[in-house]
Amino acid sequence: MTAYFSKLLRLPDNYKYYAAAISVVILVASGFLFVSDIEEIEEMYIFIPFLYLLILPGSMWPILISFLLLSAYYPSLENNELSDVIEDGLELVVIATFATIMTYFQQNSLDKMRLFRNESYTDYLTRLPNRKKIMKHMFALQKKISLLRSLSST
Repeated sequence: MTAYFSKLLRLPDNYKYYAAAISVVILVASGFLFVSDIEEIEEMYIFIPFLYLLILPGSMWPILISFLLLSAYYPSLENNELSDVIEDGLELVVIATFATIMTYFQQNSLDKMRLFRNESYTDYLTRLPNRKKIMKHMFALQKKISLLRSLSST
């Protein structure tokens, strides 16, 4: 939880990566220590990669997490059919991979949008602010001046 709110809590930039790594170790170890039925594992572990998408959007962590979570199926291999284990494992990996790739492309398009917005405010040759940027600054200054005038008149 603290990894998700690390910016608001002003924690170091690498904090969420450390928290994610520690949580992965705990999840994999708990899968080996507390052996569960395959259906319980499927229901418990299907949403865990999505949590890593929220914490680390645009990274490949959820795919890694889904492969590491497959180790929780290892103790239950002898009690269940191999086809059930393969089905649940593929479901986990494919869903996490699809969601991760979509989030990755979404993050890239947001970065490009920010770049294009910034470029639209500057002249390409001179790198000076263009009329749109100047008007935006003038409007912000007018708001500040009117706010100061209203505060000084009271």
